[in-house]
Amino acid sequence: MSPDQIVTHDIVLEGCRPEPLAHYLKALAVLRLVAEQADPAAHGAWQNDRFVLRSTLDREALVRFFLHDYEPTPIVSPWNGGSGFFPKDNKEGPNAISAGAARRFGTLRTGLHACRTVLEELELTDKPDKKDKPRLLEACRARLPDESLSWLDASLVLSESGPRFPPLLGTGGNDGRLDFGNNFMKRLVGLFDADTGEPNANALALLDHALFAVPTSALEKAPVGQFLPGTAGGANATAGFDGDAQVNPWDFVLAFEGAALFAAAVARRLDAGTSALSYPFTVRPVGAGHRSAAQADESTGRDEMWLPVWDRFATAGELRAVFAEGRATVGRRPARSATDVARALGTLGVDRGLTEFIRYGFQRRNGLAYLAVPLQRIRNRDLTAMRLLDEIDSWLERFRSAARGKLAPASVSRVARALDDAIFRYADRGGRQERTAMFLALGDAEVALVRSLRWTEDAYLRPMPGLSSRWLAEAGDGSAEFRLAVSLASLDGKAGRVRTQLEPVVGDRFPRWNEKSGPGAVWAAGDAAGCLTALFQRRLLAEDNYADRATAPARLDDIARFIEGDMEDGLFLRWLRACVLVRSPGPAPAPALTDPVPIPPLYALLKPCFAAAPVLDADVPTVPGIVRLAAAGRADAASRLAARRLRGSGLLAAIDSVRASLAHTRRTAAALLFPLTPMQVERLAARVLRPHTEGEPL
Repeated sequence: MSPDQIVTHDIVLEGCRPEPLAHYLKALAVLRLVAEQADPAAHGAWQNDRFVLRSTLDREALVRFFLHDYEPTPIVSPWNGGSGFFPKDNKEGPNAISAGAARRFGTLRTGLHACRTVLEELELTDKPDKKDKPRLLEACRARLPDESLSWLDASLVLSESGPRFPPLLGTGGNDGRLDFGNNFMKRLVGLFDADTGEPNANALALLDHALFAVPTSALEKAPVGQFLPGTAGGANATAGFDGDAQVNPWDFVLAFEGAALFAAAVARRLDAGTSALSYPFTVRPVGAGHRSAAQADESTGRDEMWLPVWDRFATAGELRAVFAEGRATVGRRPARSATDVARALGTLGVDRGLTEFIRYGFQRRNGLAYLAVPLQRIRNRDLTAMRLLDEIDSWLERFRSAARGKLAPASVSRVARALDDAIFRYADRGGRQERTAMFLALGDAEVALVRSLRWTEDAYLRPMPGLSSRWLAEAGDGSAEFRLAVSLASLDGKAGRVRTQLEPVVGDRFPRWNEKSGPGAVWAAGDAAGCLTALFQRRLLAEDNYADRATAPARLDDIARFIEGDMEDGLFLRWLRACVLVRSPGPAPAPALTDPVPIPPLYALLKPCFAAAPVLDADVPTVPGIVRLAAAGRADAASRLAARRLRGSGLLAAIDSVRASLAHTRRTAAALLFPLTPMQVERLAARVLRPHTEGEPL
């Protein structure tokens, strides 16, 4: 029959879904075993959260294959206590298979015999201790049949410092006292006759349940380990106070057949000179990004795994290559933490063709037991703004590491977790609102470092490097609060960048802490008006005459809203903290030509006294006393002093004084810091100045 005449079938496996972990591994097992033992051209893909097998086998042939032709992988773990090779172990499964004659168990019998031979040669009659285990593992690596090496490589890896254990298979193929290899064989002899290899009475019903989710009452009371948390039993597991584990033996068997597809390795970090365990899509855990997140899971849990989902049909060989080479990358380095993976997904730093990732955490629950908990699902898509974090990648990694230290202030730990949450939300949803939250979280992180400066310096943390202006375009929300913050961040002059007044730093692109800066440089607590007024007065001290320049002038209607209190001060301050981190903000959109909100007279009178350029060809010297009076709420005195200053410069004010409330006056003093263009200042002056009459004294 020619290739064009080969008939293939798409079999939807309702019992193989991405969650829980056992069902995901079960799907991998079906594809691998069918491809290796029945149909080399078999393909598989995820569609509508079900695994679909494309094969020359139809549904009946697939069932027949597993019942009559499937030959189990030799999954054996002689390095574990309870593995069935030592006097006190339960040997029901290994002994039955060794004594039987079933052809399907031939490779497994060979593996058992090789293990016993190695143990005899090494004279090991009991569970190996720490001294004996490395040489036993080396002997197993050299002597076990090739079919057993996939299980050994998936269970552990030998390194210079001793064996290392990936999280998928516990601590070398066991979960506490539950040895996976021994229980794998026990489940097999429950499904098949060890002498004939024929399926037992319940094998068909259990297989239909495992593959096609057909209901059955034949589930067994047996341990299931970390792979099926929902059926593990224990307190509140049923209608009563306690419940037994209920497991389908096929689920247990196929889960470990699927796990054999993974392979561990050791990757040497040349920069650190140490070896790190490398395992497909496995990284350090992060207690953020999902509803049940807790920082304690980072210290008590094992590493996380991000398991891929693909919707294009792939062969077992292609899938094996994905797991062998699939490494998430952030910029030019491999991802080390769950946050790094979220960033990598947003920048397509993983193998193409993977549509989604399921984040699994191996967390301590139900006493000391570990459970594989599905934490979240994130689609793999291009998120441009995620690349912006590459600008501060080294700083971000050091900050996150220090913030999780035992001596880290609670405030720093909180903002570090909030930043992780923001990164995860953006990876998950990808909207502008999520980009905004990520940008604001960076500003919060910098403020937390400033407020705990002694710890920050002891932890060898530098200020955040200056950000590019792309952050403003990608993460700005277009609000009045954002626009005003950008205008302040764009200020420059003799006093330097605004960031140097808000925090004790010097430098722009790669700033450093300024030990000579006084406490006035630390971001002050309080309302927006008080903060801006203090900042303005600090900048006035740096020069004889006010000459600030800005690349992003403010809009007059935004300033009017600020003075009237028609905006969220807390949000404005957060925007300011974030925007000052940008090296060269602006230019902003052109100022509005019309002002929907009337400009308050007090501001119109005071602002021309603090213009960065001549007002109507008149140079108006700076009088800091005007700011001090307005900041104290003395509108009448501040306006009179401003009118006299203008008159002394040859400009006649149409009003000599303005009365205003305390709050209005204080916010007006703060608003004087917002930069304007010369044209905007002249428009203000036109509202409060009158022509000079010939002979009228100035």
